[in-house]
Amino acid sequence: MKKSNAIDLDLRVKKMIPVQNSVNAPEMKPVMVGSGRECLLEILRSEGVTHIFGNPGTTELPLLDTLAGSDEFTFVLGLQEATVVGMADGYAQSTGRAAFVNLHTTVGLGNAMGNIVNANTTNVPMVITAGQQSRRHLAYDPLLSGDLVSQARPVVKWAHEVRSLEEMPLILRRAFHEANTEPKGPVFVSLPMDVIDEQSQVVIPPRSHIFEEAAPDMTPIAELLLEAGKRVCMVVGDEVGRYDATQAAAEVAERLGCPVFGSPFFSGVPFPLQHPLWQGMLPPNFAQMRAQLKDYDRILLVGDQAFLSYTWSEEQPYPASTELIQFAVDRHKLGRAFALRAGHCGSPRMLLDSLASTLWKRQRRTESSTMVAQARERKAAATLAMQTRIEELALQSPLHPLVATHAVLRTLGPEAIIVDECLVANPYVRQLFDATHHEQYLYVRGAGLGWGMPAAVGAALAHPDRPVTCLVGDGAAMYSPQALWSAAHFELPVTFVVFNNREYNILKNYMRARDGYNAQAGRFIGMDLENPAIDYVAMARSMGVEAIKLREADELSAALFRAREKAKPMLIELTIASTEGSALVSGPASHDALVQAI
Repeated sequence: MKKSNAIDLDLRVKKMIPVQNSVNAPEMKPVMVGSGRECLLEILRSEGVTHIFGNPGTTELPLLDTLAGSDEFTFVLGLQEATVVGMADGYAQSTGRAAFVNLHTTVGLGNAMGNIVNANTTNVPMVITAGQQSRRHLAYDPLLSGDLVSQARPVVKWAHEVRSLEEMPLILRRAFHEANTEPKGPVFVSLPMDVIDEQSQVVIPPRSHIFEEAAPDMTPIAELLLEAGKRVCMVVGDEVGRYDATQAAAEVAERLGCPVFGSPFFSGVPFPLQHPLWQGMLPPNFAQMRAQLKDYDRILLVGDQAFLSYTWSEEQPYPASTELIQFAVDRHKLGRAFALRAGHCGSPRMLLDSLASTLWKRQRRTESSTMVAQARERKAAATLAMQTRIEELALQSPLHPLVATHAVLRTLGPEAIIVDECLVANPYVRQLFDATHHEQYLYVRGAGLGWGMPAAVGAALAHPDRPVTCLVGDGAAMYSPQALWSAAHFELPVTFVVFNNREYNILKNYMRARDGYNAQAGRFIGMDLENPAIDYVAMARSMGVEAIKLREADELSAALFRAREKAKPMLIELTIASTEGSALVSGPASHDALVQAI
């Protein structure tokens, strides 16, 4: 480097030191490094990255060569790119930090697309990179080159290809900032090989530190919710759990004495799942939502997109006379689809804590306490009815999914984590699992298959001292089974339970619910997983995972206990009965409704 350039860089370093506006603000100093490789490692280090998820190719070799000289990072190898992104997804959801992913140019990015869509839909923060061919070579259209940014842009928040070493630190810093800024989600950065290998001094800007705004005055909101004669309910979305606000939500609900519904396909724990005021998940259909919300005058919606519909209906999710009050973390979601009587943007925990404090001063304490007590009595009766129904169904063979799910859940302690990609078991998990914190239950709102098994590996990497149970359907298990190898490689305490009904049961039920389909004649095209049958036990053993096939509930519970004692990966293939009735279209929203539906 020429001396004049070095002087310029020194001047830039001095100019980049910001004036501190708060005595509590952390010290911010830029860092100077001498190469693209050093730049990448310094950014990862300062962003708190400890695990790098990847499946490498030739364009990623500069990164791997750099990592070979450092013991600061764990490279998590996945044997297929969808598996790589799924593992990063589970890790990010479990830690609350943006995961770092490295894919192999155009083809690797293409293989990963399904789980990138899942991450984007579920608002999972993730920085995804892919190696690009050398810029000097791109004019000749070399093998595996392409427009990576255009390829990624439709399924990520932001995409960019680094054009020079000088801009690389800014772009990488911006990538983490974008991934972690609401609405959170995956971002993409293309890294040309020659930029990573370039030797030149470059300045890395410090991380930004942004302080949360103070909570607004909640008096007007409290007055709306406490107005005499107005029937109120709450609807809570993923953002509540993500901001560690489940207890704050419960406190608000108790002070209002109001029922609480979860958004369709919530991906964490938005509310304590065994709380007496909890009504379960709203069905993903506006007409069915309306049937459950029609009696309320005001709805307190805490979340960005809690009214998520899968199928079309003529109805709106609640009557036109009902007034909506919304707390959102993404300002753009306030009033975007539904008119608001009032709305606030900010951290759900901050807003709910403030509201709870205001309600404490104004609420009708006797009335709300009575409503909570009545809800507790209804919950106890429904729980007893549920247990009776489980005992009745336990006599059937093959296992009913409810009985199988109960057999899994009764083995779990308070430290357990469930990763759920099993639609046949999903309604029962959400009703029976005693979870109070976001990281105890992971699901994917994107609904693309192939997320669950790798996400369980990511969750176990984030919490290696906690047992992880992955519930997965037999169809979904065939999308990313490569996760089994990674679980074995890192000796992670993950138990994979494959619910095997030998079919795409959810699709059959969807067709059964509609007139005119050939399903009325019992004929289904492309929905049976037989002839030949898939041997999940053999598949797991081929990748170093102990495996067993079971048919009875007691055997399942015993096997789960043994798996947790060993603290190593295990797969259980469980034969279950096919069921009729669409969980996808009509999920029961209470214990009473669930018992009636079975």
